[in-house]
Amino acid sequence: MHARTMGVLAALVATLALALAVDGAAARNFELSNQHFRITWTELAFFDQGLAEFVALCPVTLEGSFHRRTFAKVVGSLIGHITRAVVRENACRDPAGAAASARFLPESLPWHITYAGFSGFLPRIESLRVRILGIRFENSIRGMACLFNGAATQMNATFFVAGGVMTSFEFERGTVLPPMAGNNCAVFGINGGLERLSTSLTLLNTINRIMLLLI
Repeated sequence: MHARTMGVLAALVATLALALAVDGAAARNFELSNQHFRITWTELAFFDQGLAEFVALCPVTLEGSFHRRTFAKVVGSLIGHITRAVVRENACRDPAGAAASARFLPESLPWHITYAGFSGFLPRIESLRVRILGIRFENSIRGMACLFNGAATQMNATFFVAGGVMTSFEFERGTVLPPMAGNNCAVFGINGGLERLSTSLTLLNTINRIMLLLI
């Protein structure tokens, strides 16, 4: 009797696991509770990567939106834009506390957000991976000003998810932008990148979080 009961339980567990796998595999779309978002950093690192690494740490706000509240899991598809990028330039510094500056070039906006994948085990999502195209920024660290151009170079980034809630966003340090021709960093072959140090992601103009569901 005990052996039979254990066998029945094992079969039920296997059936449930298969059903969850099929359900997750069948889900083709993500659904958002809201489309508009704001990302804020207490410090975002603008770094130069080449002969030596210099860093400008600045408070930054990005704002944007997803095109639709529902979008398909199709790698490379355009799912949104970043339409506002503001740096508090007077608050920038280097890690030693010395003066530094950074700014995004407003004429580069809007930046395109494309879907690149997700991590986690369906149906529980841990992160939504994206690529950002169009970023251009300038920084001045230790007296050297540099311009970096993402007009044709995508930066990898991630929206992090916990319990179905989008909690934060960060750029992937491993992806960098080439220098714009004719500026200081181009002469020395120095690339530029962005790195999250602290961040918050909310619905635009509120403190509310955005839900991300798989449907």
